[in-house]
Order: sequence, then structure tokens, then C-alpha cells
Amino acid sequence: MVKRHLARLTSPKTWPVSRKRIRFIARPLPGAHNFMLGLPIVIALRDLLRLGETAGEIKKILNLKQVLVDGRRVKEPKFMLGLFDVLQIPDLKLNYRLSINSRGKLCLHEISAEEAKIKICRIIRKHALKGGKINLTFHDGKNCIVKGADYKVGDSVLFEFNKGITKKLPVKKGAIIFLVGGRHIGTTGELVDVVQRKLVSDEMIVKTKKEQFSTLQKYVYIIGEDKQLIKV
Repeated sequence: MVKRHLARLTSPKTWPVSRKRIRFIARPLPGAHNFMLGLPIVIALRDLLRLGETAGEIKKILNLKQVLVDGRRVKEPKFMLGLFDVLQIPDLKLNYRLSINSRGKLCLHEISAEEAKIKICRIIRKHALKGGKINLTFHDGKNCIVKGADYKVGDSVLFEFNKGITKKLPVKKGAIIFLVGGRHIGTTGELVDVVQRKLVSDEMIVKTKKEQFSTLQKYVYIIGEDKQLIKV
């Protein structure tokens, strides 16, 4: 039987919540995002946006207001809001994207209504289908069938909610990247080189305005070719 709550003291370190104020906190429903890169929407609305003081107040907002995640209405308080998801409340003209900062804490960045129409999705799996088609699975659980085999695991795509994939963002030199783990978590930079390894994850050489360093491929999300396409 799945537990309904988490102890605040043992909740993920990425969650920006007080550890001692109240003993328990909402446990998100199972979904595509892991606990480190996502949190229940009740926490986003209460603790980050301060739209209510209690879970009960947030439930009323979810029932009475049109709260959207990636363009779809959400009413469940424990729904998992994940990395790069777009959170909108049209009645209040609020548009936000979930990201992670340099302190390793999940955060919401306010974005324009135009940017709220798009999202960056990272390819985590792919498998071949009949007719030369490929089924892609993204970090947020989305699946998309495409033609051609030039999509690779680790690449990203620009996804428009009313159109689907509109741009492929491959792992290549010069790409703009965002790091979701490691010592440089929350950092945006340029991919300088890819060092391929046989038995372990490929090593990525990243350059920022201040320094150059290496990191693991699993931490790297491509967010643009020559400029970043979303606010992170």
C-alpha cells in the first residue's frame, strides 16, 4: 500500500519547503518525473506561489480555478509537477515554468504567455516501429512517433503543445545546455566537447562565462542550438 504522506525531514532535498514547521507533507502521485526533479502541485501553489496557506485552500483553487499543466487542467493536489513543466492559471494571468536553481532547489520562473506554449523535452528512450518509424519517450513521460532515425537518446526537442515537435536539438558542440545535477546544478552554458566512454556515461565539457568544466551526460539538457529557447 502506497503511503499518502512523506515526513518533511525525509522529503527530497530539492523541495523548497520548511523541514520542521509541520511533520508531514503531501506525497506526489506516481508519474514520469522522479521525486528529485518534481513536486506535488499543492507545494508549487502554496509554498512557491503563496496562493494559499493550507492544503485545503489550494484544493479550493484547483476546483474553482482553471489550473493548467502543459495546457491540460489539473484538479488533483498531489499531481506531480516536473522539470520544465508549464504551470498556468489563466484567470490570474499567471504563467510559470518549473526549473532548478544553483542551490539545488526546485523553483518557478515567471514566463510570458507566448513562452507558455512551448517546452523542452529530453529523449530518454526510443524504439523502432514498423514502417521506419521511431517511438520516442521523453523525460516527462510523453511519447511521440516520428519518421527517421536521426533522433538519439540524450537529444532534446522543442515541443509546442498545439503542434507537437517543431525542432530537434541534438547533443553537439556549440549547443546551449542546462545542468540538472552535479556540482554545477542549475547552470546554463555552452557544450564545448563530448568525450565518449565505453563503460560509463559520456563526459561533457561545458563552458560558462566564468569557467570550463566537465560533467556527466545524464545531467545535461540541451535547451537551444545557439541561444536558449526557454527561460530556466
